[in-house]
Amino acid sequence: MNEGPSWSFPTTFLPPEPPEVTDRGLGRVLMQSKPAPRALALFIVGIAGMVLWLCLVGGLLLFSGREAIVSVVIVTVLLLPASALLARWAYEKGMLSITIHENGLVRRDATGTAHLRWTEIAGIYERAWIHRGEMGPEKRGSFTFIGKDQRIVVDAALAEWRELGRAAREYAEAALFDAYERATDEKRALPFGAFTLDATGIETPAGRFPWNEIAMLRMERKGLDGFWLVQRGGYAEVCRVPTWQVANQRLLLGVLAKNGKLDGIEIAVKAELEAMIDEATND
Repeated sequence: MNEGPSWSFPTTFLPPEPPEVTDRGLGRVLMQSKPAPRALALFIVGIAGMVLWLCLVGGLLLFSGREAIVSVVIVTVLLLPASALLARWAYEKGMLSITIHENGLVRRDATGTAHLRWTEIAGIYERAWIHRGEMGPEKRGSFTFIGKDQRIVVDAALAEWRELGRAAREYAEAALFDAYERATDEKRALPFGAFTLDATGIETPAGRFPWNEIAMLRMERKGLDGFWLVQRGGYAEVCRVPTWQVANQRLLLGVLAKNGKLDGIEIAVKAELEAMIDEATND
């Protein structure tokens, strides 16, 4: 009886304990996001609005005294909240930066700094979607890098988010490949986000299935939406998982293709995954 491919995969996978990280410890800078000129311009506009409010209020009180109270209230309501919110928003956007080092990734924003070494990253998630906000539908995309205690998101808040995300993904995948190779040698399970693969079967959100019951895994794409389909013989679908819930998808493709469980050509499926990210633009 066919028991499926004889894989020797990992029960658990955890990245090594991370050492204390500083920017200097991550090595030289390879790539860095550029400051957003629009954020700087809006910050100046916001500060100018607050300065104008201060001058107007000061002038009204100086020359008209108590008779100017109503005018002061009107000027304050019209100028101060909008100017302060604009300056704060622009400051937060302007503070955002992503830096790729030889040995890791750094994200800085108004809330602080996050560091991840390539060897600390256990999962890379990619997503493209349509955000429906007050200004109407807007295409967005992101790369999310998950470590033991931190996560770093590279998203459409930066103009060059695709280039940065793809470059960081390449370095992180190289470290993950080595980690998965070690895990395979130690006969432990391989986690891919919503899926976990081992020598005997696949764990999915719909349950666990032995390999002799699973014919193929297929990636299906419709615009910005992508899904991984787990199929029995005869292409009966037993589970459908959004691609953004599946980690390290290029490594998953390699594992499936090597063991005859990928429905499709590996390079073609990679192209479809890249196309979703490429389409997440509002140009």
